[in-house]
Amino acid sequence: MKFSKVFFVLFALLVTLPYFLSAVETKYEMELWNRMTYIDDDSKTDPTTSFSVERGYFSIKPKLSENISGRFTLDLFSSDNDSNGAGLKMKYAYLDFKNLFHLPKSQLSIGLTKNYFATVYSWKYETIEKDPSDLWKFASSTDYGIVFSSSVPVAKLSYNFGIYNGEGYKKSGEKVNSEYAYLANLRIKPIEKLELGGSLSLNSKHDPNDELGEDNIEHQSITSFAGIGKFKSNGVTLLGQYLGKRVELDNVDDSQDVSSQAISVLGMYDLTTIANINLELVGRYDRYDPNTDNESKDDKTSLILFGTNYYLQKNIQIQANYSITSHEDDTKEDISVLMLQLRWSFANLLSN
Repeated sequence: MKFSKVFFVLFALLVTLPYFLSAVETKYEMELWNRMTYIDDDSKTDPTTSFSVERGYFSIKPKLSENISGRFTLDLFSSDNDSNGAGLKMKYAYLDFKNLFHLPKSQLSIGLTKNYFATVYSWKYETIEKDPSDLWKFASSTDYGIVFSSSVPVAKLSYNFGIYNGEGYKKSGEKVNSEYAYLANLRIKPIEKLELGGSLSLNSKHDPNDELGEDNIEHQSITSFAGIGKFKSNGVTLLGQYLGKRVELDNVDDSQDVSSQAISVLGMYDLTTIANINLELVGRYDRYDPNTDNESKDDKTSLILFGTNYYLQKNIQIQANYSITSHEDDTKEDISVLMLQLRWSFANLLSN
């Protein structure tokens, strides 16, 4: 680690250390996703059906003082082709320090924390399918780093500035990149029903064990950006976003650089506005192009999804999604997926 990085980390710890106190209360939470998946892949002879515990979030959320709180979350699952029938990942492990330097609405998050890119940090799985940034590999949902967040209430504006490892939460040790990723995120509500925003991420990929250093043509400079618009009124929610990414290889011809983009539109209607039923209707359309510079290649992918979200009660939800993934490339077959999911959670608060 370079001296500048060491200094930065030490400075952050020294600033936040005086706020550290013993826990005054601790909240324990568990969220489980029991899922049935039916996949009809035209490239295979027979459809497949499977049951899984797709996610089991176990969280500990200590409140250490009025200005300090934390979160530690383990992600347990039975999918991802794990040969042992179950897997385990650390999803969150961070402390939030609020109202730093007497700035209202300010917060400093340190650890394995949210990635404030596009909607991946605020995605509540309105569809069973992942957030577009996560699905099309524009951003990981969490990453190791430091994030400063704040807002300007009078302007209805919020913002985040983060420094991350850049690989997400699944890599560690020698697999972690030797260079940081930098992120800026902005949201503004010009009127109560409308929210606009954008994100920018600057990242570099370089093997820390490669002695060739910057002369290595595999060294990548990655610029990711997003534009978001959200409208919500009378039970109707419309969310649109544009995602873009430019990957540049150093010391090679520009023709080898790759640009990709995705467009996603999500629509929801809450039937509680017209009927006494806790049911949401959901529709989503994604269009992903992995290489916008090569128009001659038919490699675009489209996702069309329809679904429902039914709430038995606040902490028990039944979701149903039917999606079709199609390709412009005639050598790739369409994939139809039906997913039924029971999401349920419980929590317990312990006070000292």
